[in-house]
Amino acid sequence: MWSRVLNGMTNPNREKIVIDKLLEFYNKENNTNYKVVDKPEPPDAIASDGEVSIWIEHCDVYRSDDEAKEDNHKDCKHIGPLANPDDGITQKFLINLENKLTKESYIKAYNEFGQGILVMVIRDPLFDAETLERIKEVSKDVKDLIENNNYFKEVYVTWNNKYLDCIFQKII
Repeated sequence: MWSRVLNGMTNPNREKIVIDKLLEFYNKENNTNYKVVDKPEPPDAIASDGEVSIWIEHCDVYRSDDEAKEDNHKDCKHIGPLANPDDGITQKFLINLENKLTKESYIKAYNEFGQGILVMVIRDPLFDAETLERIKEVSKDVKDLIENNNYFKEVYVTWNNKYLDCIFQKII
C-alpha cells in the first residue's frame, strides 16, 4: 500500500509520487529504465529495468512532530514562531538518516538486491539553499556512519511544493 502512516496520520500517495519522480530523475541521470514492480514494505518499492532490480526507501523529514501534524491535518493551527529553523530541520534530518542507515528491517532487501536508494523528503516550508548547505555539511559530520552503512548506495534529499516539482540532490 502506498499510503504512509505518520504518528497516526495517513499521507496517501506521498510515497508513490516521490518514488515515481525519483525514478524519473534517476533514469534520466543514469540512462536507465527502472519502474516500480513491487511494494513489499519494507522497503517502500522494488524497481526493475527487466534485468536488474533495485530497492527504494522513502522518508519524510519534519522539523517537529507538531509540524508533521499540521502538514497532515488541514484543521491543525500553526504552532507559532520558530527559533533557529535550520537547526531544527538539520537535527531531524540527522536523526532520520541515522535511523534509516541502521534499521535492520532492510536485511532481506539488501540480501536479495544489494544496496538500495534512500530518498529523504524535507517537509519544511522554510527550506532553502542555506538549509540544503547545512544538511550537506552535517552529512560530512557523520561520514563514518554513512560510509559504514551497508544498506544504501545512494541517499537523495528532495524538497518540493506539495510534490508537484521534486528537486533531487544526491547526498551520498
